[in-house]
Amino acid sequence: MKSLITLLVAITAFNASAAQNPIDKQHRIGVEIAGANVELKGSSSDANDMIQLYTYYNYSLDQYLSIEAGINSAVDVDEWKCRDINDDKWTCDKQKKSYFNIGADEIKYSNLVVAAKGAYPLSQRNSVYGKIGAQYYDYNIKQSGKSLNKDSGLGLFVGAGWQYQWDMGLAINAGVKYYDMGDIKSVGSTVGISYQF
Repeated sequence: MKSLITLLVAITAFNASAAQNPIDKQHRIGVEIAGANVELKGSSSDANDMIQLYTYYNYSLDQYLSIEAGINSAVDVDEWKCRDINDDKWTCDKQKKSYFNIGADEIKYSNLVVAAKGAYPLSQRNSVYGKIGAQYYDYNIKQSGKSLNKDSGLGLFVGAGWQYQWDMGLAINAGVKYYDMGDIKSVGSTVGISYQF
């Protein structure tokens, strides 16, 4: 009889815990866009006109913890200067860039990310989150199509932000991301959308 009561108490406690922490939607896919700043080791000049596109998949272990895998791609944005040469005609010229005081005019990098993501609910729909993990990076800094500095390897990935989720599974988020890629470091402000299913 004592073991039956113990079993009933254990089942009741498990059911109460499961009702409090349902994991009926374990999968999330999303996309984020970011404006980023890139620093090169030893340079006093930064590249602050980078655009990043990050796509990812989350697998939820519980309501607080998930595992994330993502792919990030980044390029520098061309700047144009336009002027009115007469009432009906405009002329636009691509502005010459110079990154990191080395004459670089093009930067590209990509990252393959694996991270742990922790979330803390602030209300029924609002939460804050943090991510930490590793990323495989590949970058190339060029001048007039010729490579000046390129590298690939493993580095640190860190992210944090805020998320708002609707009952249908759709969510929006805003945050910051940091990529340590050896000689270069990238910090970006992100906005994104995701879907949980």
